[in-house]
Amino acid sequence: MGGFNRDPGLAVVRSLEIFDDGTATAAKAAIFEARILQPRPTPTGAETPEDALALCLDECGQVDIDTIARLLGCNPEGARTRLGALVYDNPEGGPALTAAAYLSGDVRARLAAARAAASSGEVPWEANVAALEAVQPRDLEPSEIDARLGAPWIPPADVAAFCAEVLEAEVAVEYAAATGEWIFAMRVGTSNTLALTSEWGTGRVNAIRLVEANANQRLITVTDETSDGQRLTNLAETLAAREKQEALNQRFADWLWENPERADRLAGEYNRRFNSIVLPAYNGSHLSLPGLAANFRPHAHQRDAIWRILSEPTVLLAHGVGAGKTATLVIAGREMKRLGMVNKPGYVVPNHMLEQFSREYLQLYPQAKILVAGRDDISPAQRKEFVARCAGEDWDAVIMTHASFERIPVSTETEQAFLDARVGELRASIEASRTSGTGLTVKQLERTLARVEERHKSLISDRRRDSGGVNFEATGIDYISLDFSSHPGGVLLVGSGTRMSVWDTPFPAGCTPHLRREHKDPDVSGQPP
Repeated sequence: MGGFNRDPGLAVVRSLEIFDDGTATAAKAAIFEARILQPRPTPTGAETPEDALALCLDECGQVDIDTIARLLGCNPEGARTRLGALVYDNPEGGPALTAAAYLSGDVRARLAAARAAASSGEVPWEANVAALEAVQPRDLEPSEIDARLGAPWIPPADVAAFCAEVLEAEVAVEYAAATGEWIFAMRVGTSNTLALTSEWGTGRVNAIRLVEANANQRLITVTDETSDGQRLTNLAETLAAREKQEALNQRFADWLWENPERADRLAGEYNRRFNSIVLPAYNGSHLSLPGLAANFRPHAHQRDAIWRILSEPTVLLAHGVGAGKTATLVIAGREMKRLGMVNKPGYVVPNHMLEQFSREYLQLYPQAKILVAGRDDISPAQRKEFVARCAGEDWDAVIMTHASFERIPVSTETEQAFLDARVGELRASIEASRTSGTGLTVKQLERTLARVEERHKSLISDRRRDSGGVNFEATGIDYISLDFSSHPGGVLLVGSGTRMSVWDTPFPAGCTPHLRREHKDPDVSGQPP
């Protein structure tokens, strides 16, 4: 298409028709036949607190007592009284929260904060405490908890006690949280007992090695060396060792709950870590969505997803094809910009969907001002110009492909801060191992640290940079929506202060997505995130 392919108005022209890729046919867009933009009615009042709260959330994106008071025609104190249990003041600070938001998430931690505030006696928080107590998840009993060797919520001291009681072996055990690896070392003077070599182990692999393999989620394979130096699997010994591994896993699961004190302690820890979350219910029925084309009516699940994106700092929605993800992403970005939550949302889409996504964006919001970046726009020769255009205009959206997004590096400071945080975790683990008295993981962690530092140096030295030093932060994009990521578990590193929303991520067969509000410790459950 020559130079016209780089014209900012190309997306507008393409939005004038609805193109069917399957049949390669086009039809006129609705703008030729009907008025698709209508003025948004501005409500001046509300009759009920429920209506006032819905209008406030649509206008402000959060609970604002002054706005609700204006809509109800009363003072803020009266508005708060009329709202009652529709909203809850937050003892941890910040604006009041809707009941759905306050009574969800980590309700155990929230209850502890409410009780601490109530004990101070300065403000009556009894209503918060009572409401949170009513939604606390039921504590799981030991019989309902799947306890396995290698679960990071089980202290190493308990694993060592298992080895002492069941295997009759004095063992030092340490868990390296930075690498997720368990290390076992038999105490000096410990002999190979029948429990180690016969009852729970084999003649080739003792029980401590089997326990260590179980803790690290490894299957034992026994090999023999041939006369020419090759290693061949000994099938009989391997099967025997793996049978013992399975028996040890079952024995550990039973042993863990046999002592009442230990059972109460570990069940309490498990419930605190993994049974404290109440899933929030997102209801986006109150959204008026100003500026949206009148001929498009979002489905209920799309409204709910939009409200979730507005309510959470980071969102993963694993929806299948055909769920209307493009419209949801577009509307959510526009709403965040309208509410002042972001300034310049960016969309990263598959390479073959750039034209379709930009066309559908403008069909939903014909008055939007968007910048579409193709492959040529991010080439070394054009990259500085693209970044300048992106930074120099107040775009409603910046749309680019996966390949284009990968070609714009973050600043050296952002990348270095990310790498330093990883190195800092390893150094902290090394220090903790040294001070714990066992020090089993020190050498291994030091080797890992050396590899990580070497790899980080290589990453920084080999990364592709522009001659002018342009970087992702210079674009001004402060929210990323990644459309269709086919590689869950990969790391997306974006500029400082940039939020990210990941949409439509397919999971491998047999993998259940674990969705959490907090993403600080992806390995906390011991399961693949």
